[in-house]
Amino acid sequence: MVRWLLALFCIAWGPMARADGLTGELALFYMNDSGERSLTDNDDQPYTVKTKTNYTFTALGFCYRMDWFCVGLKYLQGSMEQRTSDSSNSTSLTTTETYSGPGLSLGASVNEWVAHATFLIGGQKKITDKLSNSFSSSSTGTRYPAQSAYLLDLGYGFKVGNMRVGPLLSVLHMDYKKRIYNGATESLPSKESDDFIMPHFALWMDF
Repeated sequence: MVRWLLALFCIAWGPMARADGLTGELALFYMNDSGERSLTDNDDQPYTVKTKTNYTFTALGFCYRMDWFCVGLKYLQGSMEQRTSDSSNSTSLTTTETYSGPGLSLGASVNEWVAHATFLIGGQKKITDKLSNSFSSSSTGTRYPAQSAYLLDLGYGFKVGNMRVGPLLSVLHMDYKKRIYNGATESLPSKESDDFIMPHFALWMDF
């Protein structure tokens, strides 16, 4: 995958020298949801379990324009944080999944429309679990290097001066075959993957 990305970058390097302009991009996504369940334990005593999940994704990049075609770089940073608390024993578990990686973007920019495909190099997922109670807390972390990862974007920017502001729909996909825990790398029993479909708020600035 890395060799293919480097080949694409080298092919695009020539046209970049005679680019028509440069476009910077900032995309933001945030969402949260929460819930509460009433349960009973083995002694028929009631207790509640509360959950709250926050989703935050940010993409920052730039693209050299050659007529309608553009090529550039983009960095993705996202997280999904879920906190679960149990009233029966005053414990809470916070699980944070982070997704990150730089990538090479290829795409088109036609009038107000923007369409990009970003192939992430060195993309990864990291899962951190933190268990807390009234007396102590502990945490563990596992990293999943992505075998392949890509980000697809389709957006429309309303012109405001030399900027464009508007909605951006992004699709993120990552595949994993290995994980790293306590410094040791091991193969997964089968390939795992993550998929996200996210409506962003995006800002493009043309130079």
